[in-house]
Amino acid sequence: MATTMLSAAREALEVAEALGASEPREVPATTPLELDDPASAWIVSRGRVVVFAQPPGGALHERRTPVVEVMTGGLVLAPPTDAAVRLIAVGIEPGTELRGLPASALTGHRGHRAAVLAGLVDDWLGAISAALEAEAPEAGVALSSGEPALIGPGEAAWAATHPVWVQAAEVGVFDARPEGDRLRVPVPARGWVRGYAELELVPHRSAEALQHADAIAGIDAFHRAALEMLRRRIDAADELVAERIRRRVGYEADLRHRTLGRLADVLGSDAARSTSSATTDELVAVMRLVGHEQGIEIVEPPRRVLATASDPLDAIARASGVRTRAIVTGPQWWRTCL
Repeated sequence: MATTMLSAAREALEVAEALGASEPREVPATTPLELDDPASAWIVSRGRVVVFAQPPGGALHERRTPVVEVMTGGLVLAPPTDAAVRLIAVGIEPGTELRGLPASALTGHRGHRAAVLAGLVDDWLGAISAALEAEAPEAGVALSSGEPALIGPGEAAWAATHPVWVQAAEVGVFDARPEGDRLRVPVPARGWVRGYAELELVPHRSAEALQHADAIAGIDAFHRAALEMLRRRIDAADELVAERIRRRVGYEADLRHRTLGRLADVLGSDAARSTSSATTDELVAVMRLVGHEQGIEIVEPPRRVLATASDPLDAIARASGVRTRAIVTGPQWWRTCL
């Protein structure tokens, strides 16, 4: 298995060299490569990279969502500029290097070179699809190269045993709407297309489809559809986190309210009334409850002091002329530790 992978990587690098690949460009983890030129393709000539998705327009160091890992000899493609998220490549081994090619150099070949390039494209598109596999439809039509297949409106279709390409006016990549008149689009491993009319699809192998220059437009359509789905997934994950935070904040606010109520009950109704007429800041309120029982006047410092204090409790204590110390609370702590 390892020998096969090394052989495939060597073949890919030899083809890239023959196609005039650029000089190696080092991609350290601290300096990601932004994949912002859809006219460019990259071969990992050394090491390996992880490709991350990010919201467009942000800084390269901001939050990243891992999408795919590409080993030596693998292909990295850039999405169109109007994609829903941007992609960046980050080297995860010291000395990781990439060599650039025009994306158009992937098309127009025959024979062995065509087979190598088709394998690279299939691997890239299949890896992107794998990141979306959880959303794959449960029912559909299996496509095999050279075998016509009928699909109906809204029906999904995927590759049966190996990646294929299809060409039709009313077919969209993943769940996206069709992009153009008889656009040639890929159906990689773990990917799918969906019909928007009664269609007869005639699948072709990738090497055959990539003989045509318009295959690049199909790859762009794939990227747009895939990254839109990825954006929705990221948004859903963000909303889930936000909802958890909202629940936590609500729980803690309720907990503080109930705790203050119980403390007021313990210290007496007079203290409770003084709290209700005092500042609404919970920490100051608690300290005033305790101070009331100890005959200590708690003074609230200026808001700017509280806002910048690393320890608000200490700031309140200093303003009140009292000292604080760390304690380990136990039963009836307000009677034994103060």
